[in-house]
Amino acid sequence: MPDDFFHLDASDRRAILNDAAQRLGRIPRVLEKDVWVCWALNHLFSIQDRRQMAFKGGTSLSKVYGVIDRFSEDVDVTVDFQESAPGGEPNRSQGKNFRNMAEKGVQEFIETRVIPVLQKEVDKLINHSPVILYERADASLTVKYKTALDEPGTGYLEDKVMIEFGGRNPTNPKSRHRVEAYISNFYPEVLFPSADVDVLAAERTFWEKVTLIHAAISKGRLESKKNLQFRHWLDVYAMSNTGVYTRARADIDLLRRVAEYKRVFFPSKGVDYTDCLTGKLRLAASLESMVREMESDYNSIGEMYPANPPLFSDVLSAMAELESEINKAVMDHQSDD
Repeated sequence: MPDDFFHLDASDRRAILNDAAQRLGRIPRVLEKDVWVCWALNHLFSIQDRRQMAFKGGTSLSKVYGVIDRFSEDVDVTVDFQESAPGGEPNRSQGKNFRNMAEKGVQEFIETRVIPVLQKEVDKLINHSPVILYERADASLTVKYKTALDEPGTGYLEDKVMIEFGGRNPTNPKSRHRVEAYISNFYPEVLFPSADVDVLAAERTFWEKVTLIHAAISKGRLESKKNLQFRHWLDVYAMSNTGVYTRARADIDLLRRVAEYKRVFFPSKGVDYTDCLTGKLRLAASLESMVREMESDYNSIGEMYPANPPLFSDVLSAMAELESEINKAVMDHQSDD
């Protein structure tokens, strides 16, 4: 019977991580964090009689769909509260009421369903000294663990996994996928955590990131509270060279649902999401101050990639091309209706 990775001595785990890093061309700390990502996903999606959820975001694009080549410490999960969402064309008041309800619902879900399960599992791993930290206002959990490597991680590769929850977005379209640790295939004698998870369709994630970029360009700045925002540009750039973009561009109705949903439930001053549906989508940055801000963010992003990320100038050029292509697809779709 295989030995559980978490039950191995720190020296044995360290040897596995260092050996796998050589085989995969990745940093040992990234591989260790990935094991904990799989651990978190397994226990999240094993919660009994829970609400519908969907794993989404950059980590799903890399681990499940393989359409981007970067590592993310975050586990983004949407908890489904759509039965309480107003139908038809909700007004601003209805949208606000739903946002408040979903926010409270997610907090209650974390506190009553998620934390007890994770705490029970954490208590089984006493040798790893894991600690669960809960940020109620942000609806996020952080699992901090003791590394098996020689030195503790710092910065982006700190020894922790952050789980971010949201309750406003739909969880469809989604499909079931198996998620396994990057190193699991190399050591059949070792049992690594794995998970069967419901994953948001990559095409919807594409449109969510496109509309996020549209919002940032409309404001003329990145979100000041969050660093490494340029990862969204890099993700869209990577997906634009895959079948995800081809399928997404052919599904303008999905873009419409994403844009209209954001207009009602994620309103933002200075952003008009209806522009995404009238041939006025904005992906190309024109303000020099924003370009400088984006380039500074880009220069801080290297740890996320096993190899060098695409050139900054190439990404900006691609955004201008995508803006034109998507706007044309939107207008062609309207003329066909």
